[in-house]
Amino acid sequence: MCTSLGKEPHGRLTLDPNGTTLYGMTRKGGDHDFGVVFSIDTNGTNYTELHDFAGGGSDGATSDHGYVVQSGDKLYGMTTNGGHHNDGVIFSLKTDGGHFQLLHKFGETHHDGKNPYGSLLLVGDKLYGTTANGGDNDLGTVFVINTDGNNYQRLYSFGGQTNNRDGSKPIDNVILVNGWLYGMTTAGGNGQGTIFKVSPTPSRSPTPAPRPTPPH
Repeated sequence: MCTSLGKEPHGRLTLDPNGTTLYGMTRKGGDHDFGVVFSIDTNGTNYTELHDFAGGGSDGATSDHGYVVQSGDKLYGMTTNGGHHNDGVIFSLKTDGGHFQLLHKFGETHHDGKNPYGSLLLVGDKLYGTTANGGDNDLGTVFVINTDGNNYQRLYSFGGQTNNRDGSKPIDNVILVNGWLYGMTTAGGNGQGTIFKVSPTPSRSPTPAPRPTPPH
């Protein structure tokens, strides 16, 4: 069976602002079976493999539940594995498939995040995301990085509260609401996951998201 066009997409599609082109990633397939980034017209024509992940230290591998985000002629995304320590990467490339660049290789520094399973949130020239593993307690992180690959910062390391009450193992993206990043973890809290908010700057600690007031 031919796998050069990609297989097993786990994320969702991104629509070009012009409304004519869709971009996405697959978990497997491609020449190395580590997945691909692709584009296709909304009428089903012009399927194009933009990047074929090769794994190893100089490329990403395997995108779980992830998708690319677009800004102008640039796409940004993450892979769960790949990089020097196989802990995943953040990457960018042009919408025509050119100028592929690794912006960050997870696990390169002490207590860095590892294995992002979700997608990036693009706000201006900054990208926000989570990792399922890594950090001070190997229970995941929230991070920010500039779109040019500079100024990577870990915003929070999960598992820092007694009995992991702050949550652990986030596997999806965050959203920005009223100056705070909101997200979820798959574990921690009461043992069944948490909803959290974190500052988009590393100056404040996360807190549980506010609960709605019960109706009278």
